[in-house]
Amino acid sequence: MAKEVVNKIDAYELSVEISATSSIINGLANQCDNKCDHLTEESLRLALFGVCRLLDRIANDVEKLE
Repeated sequence: MAKEVVNKIDAYELSVEISATSSIINGLANQCDNKCDHLTEESLRLALFGVCRLLDRIANDVEKLE
């Protein structure tokens, strides 16, 4: 008989995902500062895509909360 795998997310894991997303957005905000190096347009596009994927994953995890 096959075991059913249950993906249960807890509040700590969710808070880690949100903190990571916040850090990434904060780093991307540095792109608005003239005193730092800037990402290429393609790198910025990929970074923003990554943030969107992270937010999608967080939304899916919130759905799993009981």
